[in-house]
Amino acid sequence: AVIIAPWVSGMVFIIGSEMTQRRLAERAVETLQTSRPHILGAVLNTAQAQPGDTVLVIGCGAVGLSAVQGAVIAGASLVVARDPQAARRALAEQLGANAVAPPAVGFDVVIDAVGHSTTIREAWTAARRGGTADEA
Repeated sequence: AVIIAPWVSGMVFIIGSEMTQRRLAERAVETLQTSRPHILGAVLNTAQAQPGDTVLVIGCGAVGLSAVQGAVIAGASLVVARDPQAARRALAEQLGANAVAPPAVGFDVVIDAVGHSTTIREAWTAARRGGTADEA
């Protein structure tokens, strides 16, 4: 059997005994749960997403998915999720992202949930003048 579990570093395909699969899937859920308060705070408090804002989340791992949820909770009018993996983009849509799209510009809030120099630069470029780019 194969379980696909969201993990901080990516989608993990777990092949092995059912007990091992259950343990690893539980750890993946715990990772999502423990990352959520920190990232919700980043979206709501640090980036100060407001109702009606447009939000871009770069990276849809556990941290990025929590950022998507934070943007939805904040009442963003548009939440765009960007990730090279289709499965992660689909998860982001299930959690409330309005669109999954290639890079764009003019967002009120941009959350980089990857932390690579190229994605940090992309976040700065995607934020509108006077907008917020946050490294989660």
